[in-house]
Amino acid sequence: MKISLLLGLALAVFLGTAPSIFGDEGMWLFNNPPRKHLEEKYKFEPTDKWLEHVQKASVRFNSGGS
Repeated sequence: MKISLLLGLALAVFLGTAPSIFGDEGMWLFNNPPRKHLEEKYKFEPTDKWLEHVQKASVRFNSGGS
C-alpha cells in the first residue's frame, strides 16, 4: 500500500512538472505550405521539387496506416 501511494505521488509530481509541448506551425498540406512562416522563422525556402519529393517519400502500410 505504501509503495503504490509513493509511486502515485511520484507520478503526480513528474506529470505536474513535465513541460508542455505544442506544435510550432500546425498541420499543413504539401500543396499549401506556410512558405512565409518557414522563410521568416527558419530561413528555409522549400522548393516545389523538394515538396514533391517529400510528399512522394511517405510510407503506407498494408493495415491502412502511414
